Amino acid sequence: MYTLSVDAGLLRTTDEAPSSRDSKIHLEGIMFRQSLATVAAVLLAACVLYADQKPASEKEGDCKKLEKGMTAPVLIEKTTPAYPEDAKKEKIQGSVKLDASIGTGGEVTEVKAVESPDPRLSDAAIDAVKQWKFTPAKDKQGKPVACKSTVTVNFKLK
Repeated sequence: MYTLSVDAGLLRTTDEAPSSRDSKIHLEGIMFRQSLATVAAVLLAACVLYADQKPASEKEGDCKKLEKGMTAPVLIEKTTPAYPEDAKKEKIQGSVKLDASIGTGGEVTEVKAVESPDPRLSDAAIDAVKQWKFTPAKDKQGKPVACKSTVTVNFKLK
């Protein structure tokens, strides 16, 4: 059997069967690496969970399901989406359904398409909605809170 081992900091190879001492060190090394990998996995999971946490003022709720005493965001500035010329020529029309996150300052912080008849219409709708401004949703004490809302943008040819 060919083995590779570390003895007193020196790397050595042999063609003989490993001694019980070498086997013990090898097993301890494997167990140490497995323990180290487990600790690393737990730390990574904790970091991911911690990174996903937001302060209470930034946690997003559903704008449609606000608790009693809360106010919903109100659209105060709307940009009309540009109808993509190539989509017009191909007579593509329909509704684009978006999920939008509205921050505590009333800005749209994140938008993603949920349903769309065409990716070009999705892109145009997302570009427009990212520019919208809202009076933010407010909690019972009148403090602004972030929330998520569903937005539908219609593209219809005339």
